[in-house]
Amino acid sequence: MMKNKQILLERRPVGPVKDEDFKIVVTQTPELADGEALVQTVYLSIDIPLRLWLEHDIPLDGGFKLPKVELGKVVTAFGNGVVVESRNPDMPVGCSVGGMLGLQEYTVVKQGNPFNHRLPDGIPLDIALNGLGNSGMTAYFGLYDLGHPKSAQTVLISAAAGSIGVIVGQLAKNEGCRVVGLAGSDEKTRWLVDQVGFDAAINYRSEILDTALAENCPNQINIYFDVVGGAILDVVLPHMANHGRVVACGTMAEESGPGTWSGLHQLYNNLLKRRITVVGLNAADYMAQYTEAGAKLMKWSQEGKLRWFETVIDGLERVPEAMNALFEGANKGKMLVKVSEGA
Repeated sequence: MMKNKQILLERRPVGPVKDEDFKIVVTQTPELADGEALVQTVYLSIDIPLRLWLEHDIPLDGGFKLPKVELGKVVTAFGNGVVVESRNPDMPVGCSVGGMLGLQEYTVVKQGNPFNHRLPDGIPLDIALNGLGNSGMTAYFGLYDLGHPKSAQTVLISAAAGSIGVIVGQLAKNEGCRVVGLAGSDEKTRWLVDQVGFDAAINYRSEILDTALAENCPNQINIYFDVVGGAILDVVLPHMANHGRVVACGTMAEESGPGTWSGLHQLYNNLLKRRITVVGLNAADYMAQYTEAGAKLMKWSQEGKLRWFETVIDGLERVPEAMNALFEGANKGKMLVKVSEGA
């Protein structure tokens, strides 16, 4: 048995999370039963669902749901790691496992659990949570299955410097699109153009967004990949081209605390006027196609057509800090917490 540091939910947060919302405890890992494996966590994925689980269930297809975290229980989180003990022949010691590990140093993974799976050999664990995780799948299926990009079309991306946005932007560029990003600082807008390869980027905090969209999207917007929702959506909609597509995969502007759920005032008028399609996206709907999509993403990466960007914070106890940093836009690319070096 080993000592296992865990983060429990002490109280439901209001607004940005605080250290007092959580409790750090140290327990002992249990003896394994047949069909179980003990996974040492290496990376934890810091993204929007992690914050949502503290207050809400997350619905899935078929009436299933990922339940909100119970008070006094280990906080739910996606991550990956390395098997250090095993009584499961399908998960031998030394193999990598991803899925629902929670905020803890060690996790017992049971045979048949659909939320945990063995990772392909040779895939770096950070990339497994980035391009091959929820961020990459959201970008891939949102752009190709729902956005239907065509060469010379204009793609606008909110939270463009985040884990999903940087992948969407690169994929759209590969399709010959003009790619424009929205970000919250001049540093990020420069980075998006100079390092990621966007055609243009707009600082929505310092620029007059309506004017900047007209200047940077002169042929209007064919695809708006919306990760944030909020009032920005109202400003974007009048700049959409006829038959434009809005791919809605997040409401980040509303989810860090109680709000008024803005961003719908222009929607119905523009739906009729411009015949816009607005479609919601949950990457979990495509789980049966993840392997195929992941193979394509890795191939493009190996060909130099796709780069992975990440921000890594060290230490399990710094997860609350990382969560707030995500909503403050402090990350470039995927936000990860590194828990250990692995076995």
